[in-house]
Amino acid sequence: MRHTQIQTALRAVAALLSVLVPLYSPARADSYGHIQGSSEKSENQIEAEKHMVLGEWKEALPFLEARAAGYPAEIETVADLGHVYLKIGDLEQAIEKLKLAVDLDPRHLEANLYLGEAYLASGDLPHAQQNLAALDKICTFGCGEYTTLKKDIADYKAAKGL
Repeated sequence: MRHTQIQTALRAVAALLSVLVPLYSPARADSYGHIQGSSEKSENQIEAEKHMVLGEWKEALPFLEARAAGYPAEIETVADLGHVYLKIGDLEQAIEKLKLAVDLDPRHLEANLYLGEAYLASGDLPHAQQNLAALDKICTFGCGEYTTLKKDIADYKAAKGL
C-alpha cells in the first residue's frame, strides 16, 4: 500500500509540474512565433529560412508575413520579406519593404543590394545607382553586395543599350 501512495504522489507532482513549468519558463513562443526571453530563432524564422535556402520563395512568404505582423520593425525579417517579394516578382511590395529595411538600418548590406535590384527590375536605374553609391560608402574595402549590384547595373545598361 505504501508503494501505491508514493506512485500516486509522484504522478500528482509530475502533473502539477507539467502545468506550472511552461508558465514560468523564460523562453516561450508568443503568437507570432517569437521566442521571448531567448536569442533562439522563432519557428516562423526557421521555416522561412528552410524555404528560402531551397528557393521556395512563395512557401517562405507566409512565415515571414506572420513574423513581420508581430515585429514590423525587425530589420532581418523586413529585409527577408522584401527579398522574397522581389523573388516572386511583386516589385511594389519588395520596394516598400526594402525601403523600410534601409530606413531601419541604412548600413544593412543585403537590404541595400536587394533594393537596388528591385529598382532595376522596375526600370528605375537612378534609384538603383543611389543604392550602389550607398553600398560604396558602407563597404570601405569592397564587399560582395557592392560587386553584385555594380555588375547588375552594368548588365542592365548593356541590355538597354545605355
